[in-house]
Amino acid sequence: MSTNIVAAQTLEQWKERYENAGKTDEDLAMKTAKRAAKYFAKIGNKKNEAFFYEKIAKDYQGKSMQDSALYFHFSAINIYENLKEFREKALILNEIGRIHRKLENQKNALRYYDEAFSIFTKLNDEEGKAIILNESGVVFEQLGNHKEAQKRYRQSLEIQKIRKDSVGIGYSLGFIGYNFLVQNKLKESEDYLLEALKIRKLINDEFALTMNYNELAELFYKTRRWGKAELFIKKSDSLSRKINYPDIRLQNFELQINNAKENEEFQKAFLLRERQIMLKDSLYSLEKEKNIEALHQKFDTAEKEKALLIQRTQIAENELDIKNKNILAIVLSFLALFAALLGYFFFYRQKLKNRQQKKESELKIALKIIENKNALDLQRLSISRDLHDNIGSQLTFIISSIDTTKQFFGKENLILDKRLSMINTFTRDTILELRDTIWAMNRSSITIEDLQSRISNFINNANVAAQNIEFRFENLLLEKIPVVFEAKKGMNIYRILQESINNAIKHAEASEILVHLFQKENQIIFSITDNGKGFEKGTDSVGNGLKSMEKRAEEISATLEIKSSLNGTKILLNIPL
Repeated sequence: MSTNIVAAQTLEQWKERYENAGKTDEDLAMKTAKRAAKYFAKIGNKKNEAFFYEKIAKDYQGKSMQDSALYFHFSAINIYENLKEFREKALILNEIGRIHRKLENQKNALRYYDEAFSIFTKLNDEEGKAIILNESGVVFEQLGNHKEAQKRYRQSLEIQKIRKDSVGIGYSLGFIGYNFLVQNKLKESEDYLLEALKIRKLINDEFALTMNYNELAELFYKTRRWGKAELFIKKSDSLSRKINYPDIRLQNFELQINNAKENEEFQKAFLLRERQIMLKDSLYSLEKEKNIEALHQKFDTAEKEKALLIQRTQIAENELDIKNKNILAIVLSFLALFAALLGYFFFYRQKLKNRQQKKESELKIALKIIENKNALDLQRLSISRDLHDNIGSQLTFIISSIDTTKQFFGKENLILDKRLSMINTFTRDTILELRDTIWAMNRSSITIEDLQSRISNFINNANVAAQNIEFRFENLLLEKIPVVFEAKKGMNIYRILQESINNAIKHAEASEILVHLFQKENQIIFSITDNGKGFEKGTDSVGNGLKSMEKRAEEISATLEIKSSLNGTKILLNIPL
């Protein structure tokens, strides 16, 4: 292509060439943008040069090469600032804030968002203000300040409604819905996320739909609607691959891992974790973070040097006739300032090195924790199988041997028959205890539904053994609440209920035993009531059992209330949510 033809090219022609390249080859599109920026720099068109710097920066963001993206963002900012194109500068500051937000450097993210918001406010640019309110709201969400995040999202929503901007309304609704989700306000979250989804489908916003599908998948996992969760995770993953959005793919992996663990598919969870780590390693490295920090420092230094240069120029213009002694003083002051800046540079570099070493150590620790957790899950599964296959079968053999021995000796030896019966009963009780232990070991967590099912089975068995007692179990929860207990805590709750019912059967001489499950404020409460003869605390018959129950309640930070009279006994187990 001749020089005359190149010189005649316009911004529109370069745009068209860049967009056409991007349809088939991302690398070719980036090369085209670099050629365009070089061309406009050569002919002195700074605004068009900055325009293509931004294209290059966003292409690097799409490849998760954030250090390279920041270099071109800062290059574009310098040009727009000199041209007094402040809106363009604010838009770039928003992109830089987003990069720091994704790297979880919240302090720097808020700094750039605040600067961008200040510019949009001065320009009376409502659209820009709405964008920054949403973006900065996410930072406060990362910091755990959900109140401030919700406030900013709603301010953005009001602006977009006044502007009648469907795209902006969809984003604000999505942010509000996800904010409710992380607070476990699941009904409100579902309403806002589905409303956002309707808008995004109408305008076919693929980028927003990718996030929306991911957030809905997380919501449906939390509410245990597995089919819907899997459907939306597939939609999100498919779109994230199509538009090359690796951050969402990492989040999709995390949801799938948690789901596999919930369903006790530990091998699947382990394989998914390995794939997630491989993807994360390909996108992030400490070397990239070092480059980002260096660029950040370079930009700050350039700003300081610019201000210093203006100050020195003013001094030179106003004091041309200053005496030699004063000139020498200025030179010495400048050298002192330079020495101070140099000292600060070495100090900051050492500080950055220490921070990088700390983050590298934290990353290694996190990976080790994941490996240990997966190994522990597999070991726990292996132990529970050994308990069932070996000890369980041996105990069953003991029961069979005792029954055979009793038949051999007959009932003539009453003392031997009584002792064999006691051993038989003790062994059967041990098998039941073993089954309960295996049940708990096979779970990393225990839900309210798991406890309800286990307690119902226990009561059904007790009903068969004690036919003169009427048993009832009533679940008075108004709705299914997604409460999950760690396995040890769930097992302690079950043991307390089991001991309470056994005490009533053995000692109360009751004709009716009632078990209620209900919610009061922020507590789940189990109530065990019998109409028996009651007891006094400290008596030998129930003293040890009560102490065991109280100790278990203390271990799980629950409270145990016991009320007994001649008309019966009531035990309340209060478990805080």
